[in-house]
Amino acid sequence: MALLKMDTRALCLAVFVFMAMAFSSCHAARVECHQISPCSTVICGEQCTEVLGFKNPEILCIPANPPSEYYDTCCCRERENVTRTSLSK
Repeated sequence: MALLKMDTRALCLAVFVFMAMAFSSCHAARVECHQISPCSTVICGEQCTEVLGFKNPEILCIPANPPSEYYDTCCCRERENVTRTSLSK
């Protein structure tokens, strides 16, 4: 039972860390999470782009906890466009 509580705490911490990273940018990024089964990078990526309309999403699959639950969680966040400028003249 103690192991189950530790897994739950670790999962909650992972979700909070992901959400903190998602909202730490200068402007609020759109983040959406939904349940799917099973969650893989391919399936989650397709859900983010085709169903939710993200153009260039960052994705995160969170396994069901406990593993006997049926649905995993897929989170999508729009990837920021980063442009690099040359320092040389």
